[in-house]
Amino acid sequence: MSRFPSIPFRPFPRISRALQRHARDESGAIIVLGLIIFVLMLMVGGFAVDTMRYENDRVRLQGTSDRAVLAAASLMNNNTTMSPEELAQAYFEAEGLGAYSQGRISVSGNNESGRVVTVAPEASMDTMFLRLGGVSGLGVSAPAAAGEGLDKLTLEVALVLDVSTSMDDSAMMPTLRAAAERFSRSLADGRPEESLALSIVPYSTQVWLPEGWLDHFTNVGPSPAPVVENDWCHDWVDITNVVDSLNAPMFRQNCIVRPAPDYIMARVSPFVDSHADAVDAIAQLSRYGQTHIDLGIRTAAMLLDPSIRPITSALVASGDLDARFQAYPADWTDDRATKAIVVMTDGENCCFNEGYYWNRYATRAEMDAATIATCDAIKAQGVIIYSVAFAAPQAGIDVMQACASSPGHFFNSTIDDLVYSFEAIATHIRTTSLRLVH
Repeated sequence: MSRFPSIPFRPFPRISRALQRHARDESGAIIVLGLIIFVLMLMVGGFAVDTMRYENDRVRLQGTSDRAVLAAASLMNNNTTMSPEELAQAYFEAEGLGAYSQGRISVSGNNESGRVVTVAPEASMDTMFLRLGGVSGLGVSAPAAAGEGLDKLTLEVALVLDVSTSMDDSAMMPTLRAAAERFSRSLADGRPEESLALSIVPYSTQVWLPEGWLDHFTNVGPSPAPVVENDWCHDWVDITNVVDSLNAPMFRQNCIVRPAPDYIMARVSPFVDSHADAVDAIAQLSRYGQTHIDLGIRTAAMLLDPSIRPITSALVASGDLDARFQAYPADWTDDRATKAIVVMTDGENCCFNEGYYWNRYATRAEMDAATIATCDAIKAQGVIIYSVAFAAPQAGIDVMQACASSPGHFFNSTIDDLVYSFEAIATHIRTTSLRLVH
C-alpha cells in the first residue's frame, strides 16, 4: 500500500475548466433555434408565394378558356373568315397564351343542331421557393366547354311596348316599329323556330289579350265598368303576385276601341311562330290611351308563367296555337330555358283620381311602387328584365332603372339610338342562353 495520499488526475487544468464553462454556457443557443425558424418561415412564405403565382396563372388561363369557348360556341358568330377553332385560338393568342391551347381545341355539332366547343389548355409554372423542397414546377390546366344546343335550350321572351298617346311624335312610333323588328330578327337569327317563343305585349291604359284567352282562366270576375261595352281586356286584383296566373283573381275591363285614325288598340301577340309573324304583329302597333307600366309587365310575366300550360295545351288542341308550344311556358327553374322581359316606355305612369273605373291608385308614387314591386316579384322567379326609357321624363327613367335586373340591363335611349339599344339587348339575351358545360 502506497505511503502517499491519492491525488485526482486533472490533465491540463485550464483546458478542462474552459470546456466545463463552455458546456454550461447556454448563450448563443437561441441563434440556432432562430436559424431553424427562419428557414421554416422562408419555406412557408415561399410556398404561399408560389401558390399565389400558381392561382393567378390558373385564373387567367381559366378566364381565357371560358371566354374563348363562349364566343366560339355562339351561333351568332357567323364569322366567314374564321372557324370556331380559329376564333377560340385567337382569344388565347390575344392573351399571350396561344402556345398552351394549340391543338387542344375541338368542336362538335353545327349550325342546325347546335355547337359545343371544348378547350383543354395546359401549362407549367416554374417555382421559385418550392424547388427548395424538390418541386421545380407546377402543372396548370384550365379545361372549359360551352354549347348553344338549340335542340335543347329555349328562349322565352316578352317584348313589352308602350303605345300610349305620348308616342304621337311623327318619328317615335316608326322608330319603335323599326327597333322591335330589328330585335325580333336578331333574336331569331340562326335559331330554329321551335327554340324561340317571342310574345309581343302592347300596353297603355289596358292590355288586350287575344280573343278567347280570358275564357281559360279560372278566377275572372266581371268588369266594374258602369256600362259594359265589351269585356275583352283584363286586370289583376293583386298585380304584384306573378305566380299561378291561371288561378289568380282577375277581372274584365272594357277595351278602348275606336275607329281609325283615332285610337286603334293592338292585341297581345303571344308565342309568335316566326320573325315574319313578329313583323306583322309589330306593324299593327298604334298609339292609344295612357301609360300603365304595371299592367304591361304583369301581362308579360303571365306569358312566362308555367301555370298557364293548360291554356297553351287547349289552344294547341283547338288549332289556335302551333303545336310546338304545347309544353310552353317552361318551369321557372328549368335550366334549359332562358326567360326574359324587355319593357319600354316613353313616358311615366298615369293617370289618377279621374273617376275612371280602371284607376286603382291614388298617386303616381303609389303606382310606381306597385310597378317596381311587380318587377321585383318577376325577377325573384329568375326572369331577366331589360328596361328601356325612350326619350322618357325622369319619373319614367326612375321606374325603368328600378325594374331592370341590374344597371347594365337599363338603357336610356333617344330616337337616334333606340334601334341599337334593342339590337344590343337581343344579342345579350342570345349570349345569356349560352351554357358553360364544365
